[in-house]
Order: sequence, then C-alpha cells, then structure tokens
Amino acid sequence: MGFTTRAARALPLAIAVLAFAGTASAQTDLERARAVFEQGAAHYENQNYALALQAFQESYDLLDGHPRQALVLYNVGRCYEELGRFRDARDAYQRYLREAADDAQDRGQVEERLRELETRVSLDETETGRAAPSRDAAAPGTASGEASGGSGLLTAGIVTLAVGGAGLASFGIFGGLALGEYGTLEDRCGGSCSEQDVSTLSTFNTVADISLGVGVAAVIAGTVLVIIGASEGGEESSSARVAPWLTPDGGGASVGGMF
Repeated sequence: MGFTTRAARALPLAIAVLAFAGTASAQTDLERARAVFEQGAAHYENQNYALALQAFQESYDLLDGHPRQALVLYNVGRCYEELGRFRDARDAYQRYLREAADDAQDRGQVEERLRELETRVSLDETETGRAAPSRDAAAPGTASGEASGGSGLLTAGIVTLAVGGAGLASFGIFGGLALGEYGTLEDRCGGSCSEQDVSTLSTFNTVADISLGVGVAAVIAGTVLVIIGASEGGEESSSARVAPWLTPDGGGASVGGMF
C-alpha cells in the first residue's frame, strides 16, 4: 500500500511509503506519517517551505525503521534549498545517499543536486573568508580612528574649559578686590584722589578685565571643542553641558554630561 498526492508529485521527488507489517502501533505510525507527509506536500506546493520542512521532518521520524524512510530526506533537502539554507540541504542529501538503498528512487538526481550544493557552499565559505577588517583593526581615519580623534578633541576641550574657569575665577577675585579698593578710596579721598592713590585700583581693574576676556574666550573655545569631540566620539559621548558661574568672591565654569 503506498501513498502519493498531486501535491507530492509536484515535488522533484515523490515517495511511496509501504505499509508496515506487524503491530497495530506500527500501522498507526504509518497512518500518521502518511497524513503528515501529505500536509508537507501541500505546504510545499503552496510555497510554505518552512511548514513543509517541519512536516517532512516529522514524517521522517514517524517512519523510523521503515525501509523507505530515507526517501523523505530528499524532500527535506528541497525545502532547505527553497529556504536558502544550502548547508542544511547539502547535509540532508548526504544523509539520503548514506541511508537510502543503492537502487533508491532518483539517486542520480540527488547526487547531482549534492554536487551543485557542495560547490555553492564552497563559494559561500570563500566569500566569508574575505570579511572586511573589524572596527578594532581599522586604520586611522576610519571608524576607530575617528573615535580616537573625537577623544582628543574632547580632552583638549576640557583642558581649555579649565583655563577658562581659572580666568573667570581670577576675574571674580580681582573684580572683588577692585570693588573693595574703590569703596576704600571713596571713604578716604572722595572724588579728589591722586594718581598714586588709584594705582592699585587701576591694577585690579586691568587684571580683572584681562581675566574676564581670557576666561570668556577659553570657555567658548572649550565648549566648541567638547561638543565636536563628543559628537565624533560616538554614541557614548553624545552630550555635554558647560555652565560658567560668577560670585562676588570668584568665578569659574562647570562641565557635565556624557563623555
């Protein structure tokens, strides 16, 4: 007793499963194998190759011990080919040739398909061996080189910000001293102070002005460097915040964010 269906005949290899001789349990397994195989054949005809593969594999397992069990492996191989899994298809055909009888149906066709797949797998493996260099081995100017450059800019920006903070701090100190000296002069000589009297105040004002100019310029330059360095350093260096601060007693700049 055998079984084939219109869907099964649509496969490059249709199989005929002979009935088990023996126990009722064996007959039940055969009936189940037949039903599952027919489901697989229908799925294959509808181009549902993953479902067809699952059904053929189950049918193969249910036919354990049957002399025609190996024939199902050709259908398994065809499904793997349709799914683009050429190594698995090659393995299925190799199993077919090992397990099937020497005069098995379409053995020559299986051998031809196997030669094709072995060539295809060999070509795939050759292409895989030509993989591009990894990011870790990238030369300067590539991804890792750019990340290194971003890190350098980030460091330079932080140093520049530190200089700017020191300049603002100096401005705060000498500006405060200038205010204090101004108050002292008003109390001592009012509006008729001599040039010698105001020399200290002039020095404090000059130092405060220079410190302010240097501090503001360094903070601006440092902020630009930090932003550029953070953006070139990748996702992990995605943001930075710079906050100058001034008080009557001093000044500076704080830097925060992700570096």
